Amino acid sequence: MKPLIFSLLLITPLLAQKEMLQSPDGSLKVTINSNSKELKYEVRKGNEVLISPSRLGFILKDLPALDGPFEILEAKPSTIDETWQPVWGQHSSIRNHANELALFLREIEHPYRRLNLTFRAYNDGVAFRYEFPKQPDLNEFEITDELTAFNFTANHQTWWVEALPDTYERDYNETNLTDCAERGASTPVTMLTTAGTYLSLHEANLTDWAGMKLKQSNGGKEFSLKADLVPWFESDVKVKAKTPHFSPWRTIQIGNRPGDLIESSLILNLNEPCAIEDPSWIEPAKFMGIWWGCITGTWNWELAANPDKHGATTERALRYIDACVRNNIPCLLIEGWNEGWEGDIPGWGDMNMMKCYPDFDIQKVTDYGREKGVTLVGHHETGGNLTNYEKQLPAAFEY
Repeated sequence: MKPLIFSLLLITPLLAQKEMLQSPDGSLKVTINSNSKELKYEVRKGNEVLISPSRLGFILKDLPALDGPFEILEAKPSTIDETWQPVWGQHSSIRNHANELALFLREIEHPYRRLNLTFRAYNDGVAFRYEFPKQPDLNEFEITDELTAFNFTANHQTWWVEALPDTYERDYNETNLTDCAERGASTPVTMLTTAGTYLSLHEANLTDWAGMKLKQSNGGKEFSLKADLVPWFESDVKVKAKTPHFSPWRTIQIGNRPGDLIESSLILNLNEPCAIEDPSWIEPAKFMGIWWGCITGTWNWELAANPDKHGATTERALRYIDACVRNNIPCLLIEGWNEGWEGDIPGWGDMNMMKCYPDFDIQKVTDYGREKGVTLVGHHETGGNLTNYEKQLPAAFEY
């Protein structure tokens, strides 16, 4: 008789971890789930699901993706309630009131890298950001894709500007969400849900990070957008960083009417405090501009393409100064007055901030403006070529 052999296989399942956060008035709720596959979050307004479970994480260059599975080492809740005074704006004082949840995450497998997530729930929206803490197994790193997604439950009415490579200055489109996702959009992207809620996706505290556009989520998921970071020139790398490092805040402003979005101070609350110790010299003012006609194609920024269509001429600047006086506008901004506008972005490599086009007499314009009490705002266009610009400073400002 053969002996019976019993084999016992012990399996330790990866238990899902869930954390929740509510706005101070209880109207908004954020749920964060970390399971055996992916890290996701969800946003609700009462019984309405605004954002269904959506992915978080990053793809890194020459390193394993930092997208889980994670374990939550610690969940640290706190409340923020403070009032501060902006240098200028629509409010003389702003209340910063939110519930915050800081999550300290670690990969469950080697190399056990850490990633921290901070969520804030305001009465008028939700925001979150990533932190790459200093750690032995992650020092310098490059991001090729941010996996942050925003999954919606229906094909919402959407207002958006197409994500073009050279400008944000375009008219808004009003379409359904899928049209926006397929073509790609610059933020903010604003929506009206089928339940009547207004929301807007944007970012705050954009420091040492790539700007965020939005496009259709990977896999063509219906009614979904994901982060689409602007890359370095001629590169697939979006962010170059060294730990410790923070991402910008991903913001979701939420309201019952369009005015709620306009009146929200959520993004201001998430930006860094003013770094200028004494801002008393700042004088907010309206300005008129010789530049929108160039965007619409009525005029050109550059002179060579068609001299008759050049926008920033002496004659036009003098007429605009008179218009400023008639309309009690104290400043005139002029684009395209200096040499170097030929070519397309990023071809503006030879911008000269101290040499005018022949049809623009800056001395005559500034003298006339001074006589009329109108200040000239001397616009400096870098075309993204910071090296060329830095070579001209501070002489360009003195000029």
